[in-house]
Amino acid sequence: MSYLSRTLKSLLERNGMTAAALAHATKLGEPKISRWLSGQQTFIDGDDLELVVTHLTDKPAERAELVAARMRDVCTGPGSDLIEINIGGNDFREASPAYDTKLPVLPPPLEHATQIFARFWKDPDVRGVVTGLANVLETGDARSE
Repeated sequence: MSYLSRTLKSLLERNGMTAAALAHATKLGEPKISRWLSGQQTFIDGDDLELVVTHLTDKPAERAELVAARMRDVCTGPGSDLIEINIGGNDFREASPAYDTKLPVLPPPLEHATQIFARFWKDPDVRGVVTGLANVLETGDARSE
């Protein structure tokens, strides 16, 4: 499922709006809204995005959530792991270490596992599992942050 899909569903629910009502308000049509909600279509052009956020919410933070979701969906390919997306200072990805910071040398199996996790880190489910495991190992409680 795409970030756009998850975020759009969440914003519709939070704002008490149905997909049909959004389609009617934006005049974009139910099939297009349905494709975004199902994750079948992850791309949304700037004009459609503007229509959706304008009719869905007047809260700047919620509008930013949808823009960030769009950016996260298109943020793929070589080097994409270096891109940071923020909303009002809230990082969606850990900040890169300073250039003069020396990173620890990991044993080869752990380095390999880290590279695999990095490829899938954008997926909130993977992030939740890894974060939960780290919390259990550190504190014995998967719910702690």
